[in-house]
Amino acid sequence: VYNYKAENYQQARLYNYVGSIHIDLSSNHLAVKSYQAALSFYRKINDFKRVASTQNNIGIVYTGKKDFVMAEKYLDSSLAIRKKMNDFYGMGQTYNNVGAMYYAMNEFEKALNYYKMGYENRIKGKAPIGGIVESKINIGKSYFKLGDLKNAQYCLEEGLAVGKSENNFEIQKRASEQLKDLYYKMSDFKKAY
Repeated sequence: VYNYKAENYQQARLYNYVGSIHIDLSSNHLAVKSYQAALSFYRKINDFKRVASTQNNIGIVYTGKKDFVMAEKYLDSSLAIRKKMNDFYGMGQTYNNVGAMYYAMNEFEKALNYYKMGYENRIKGKAPIGGIVESKINIGKSYFKLGDLKNAQYCLEEGLAVGKSENNFEIQKRASEQLKDLYYKMSDFKKAY
């Protein structure tokens, strides 16, 4: 017996995987095409949770391409679905990516506000610790860009400490990259080193 829904779901997943591979290969145009194909299958089976997730991914790709009009379009659409579903975990992810978009636009006050909303929603949605700490580091790097070195240091050092306690090397790397610049700005060259 043919299962239309299962077939569409499998095809959508494949396109999502291919989209992720294209991102890793810096083939942004092909990533968007793959994600668009996944979207069409998810829409056919009314899987709105995955529609929102895929739109979020497309928004990330457009942010990387510095096409902020398209990034905002897809991130806003993702956020609208996730709000309607009361998906706090998903909202946290999308708010974080809207923050990343504004950060890439050098609008650090807006980035900070969205990163904070991402952090709050990730906590409310019981996101994995890596996602929560990612938000904390993003908040810290926004404070740094805004010249609030004290709050930046607090957030970034907390992120580094959690990264170490969780043996999460990616989080440690992200926090350390930001802390290096912060300590240098504070003339604490020993810590920067």
